[in-house]
Amino acid sequence: MKNNDLEEGDIETVLDTHNFYRVVVANGKESRGNPGPQPAARTMMELIWDDELAVIARRWALQCKLFQKDQCRDVERFGVWQNVNVLDMDSVESGTSIERIHFHIASWYDEVEDFDNAEVG
Repeated sequence: MKNNDLEEGDIETVLDTHNFYRVVVANGKESRGNPGPQPAARTMMELIWDDELAVIARRWALQCKLFQKDQCRDVERFGVWQNVNVLDMDSVESGTSIERIHFHIASWYDEVEDFDNAEVG
């Protein structure tokens, strides 16, 4: 995707993929962790797209200060958190945008192996 905007199909893929993993956790089906398993969620909501947040995220990403916490990301409606995913893309560069989206989200989610279930709160 490099510097291209997401297309409608890509947005659906991002949401569907994130929500797939959210359901796994919400239903208490994630056995991995350090230690695991992860507890079921009590009030996890479905992730939805927000155009205002997409603009903010895009601007933040283009600044290329990946490891500095951005202080100007909240919107009037609610606070916003950030998540950074940096990967060597040689293995997925030739894939479709949807394949790259799946790869990035799965790689990010696999960090659950290192997540202490006591941190859930």
